[in-house]
Amino acid sequence: MTNTKALVVGVSNYYDPAIPNLPFCKNDVSEVRKALRFGLKIGNEDIITPWRIG
Repeated sequence: MTNTKALVVGVSNYYDPAIPNLPFCKNDVSEVRKALRFGLKIGNEDIITPWRIG
């Protein structure tokens, strides 16, 4: 067991019309989670991903 915790946040929607939204941001978050789990051996319960619903 490790003391390492991770908070993975992906920003995909911007309120500034000059900045385009990023539709594939969830894919990036998923890949970072995989890298943390399998590369650094961080437990799934130690990786927090706050998803915005709506």
